[in-house]
Amino acid sequence: MSKIIEGKLLMIDVEYDGAQHTIAMAKSCRLSLSSNTSSLLTKDDNENFDSEEVTGQSWSLETENLIPVKKDPDDIMSFSPLYFLMAKKDAVSVRFVYYAGAKGKETVDKHDWVGTTPMDVVISGKALVTKLSLNGKVKEKATMSATFTGKGSLDVADDSSAGGGGDPS
Repeated sequence: MSKIIEGKLLMIDVEYDGAQHTIAMAKSCRLSLSSNTSSLLTKDDNENFDSEEVTGQSWSLETENLIPVKKDPDDIMSFSPLYFLMAKKDAVSVRFVYYAGAKGKETVDKHDWVGTTPMDVVISGKALVTKLSLNGKVKEKATMSATFTGKGSLDVADDSSAGGGGDPS
C-alpha cells in the first residue's frame, strides 16, 4: 500500500524581499484548479446532453494560519508582509510544496518550513494576493486567511512518487 502524504507537510511559499518564505503556522492550505467551458450545443444536437469545450483555465491558492504573538526572525511570512504584497497590486511568485525532508517526523520544525529542505512536489506560478482577512473568535486562537489568484500558467514538477504524474497533455 502506498504511503499517504500528511496534510501538515503541504505548505505555501511566497516570494518576499527576493526570497521564498513559507507562510507561518498554517492550519490548512489548498490549491484549486478549474476549467472554464462554453457550450457547443446546437439545435441539431440531442438537447438532453450538453456539449462543452474548455475555453480557459484558472487556479488559486488559499491558506488559513495562526497568527504569531511575537515576530520571530524565522517567522518571515504572516499578515503584514502579505498586506504589503497585496497593496502593491503586483503578481508574486508562489509555490505549493510538499516538504520531503520532514517525512516521518512527528512535527515539522522551523528548519523544515523555511524552504531549506528538499521538496518532492513543487507547483509554482505567479499570483495576485486577492483576499486577506484576520479572524478572531472568543476562546479561540486568532487566524488569518489569504487567497492568491493565479496569473498565467502553473509549473508542475514531475514526481510520480509523491502523487505527481507529469504533463497531462
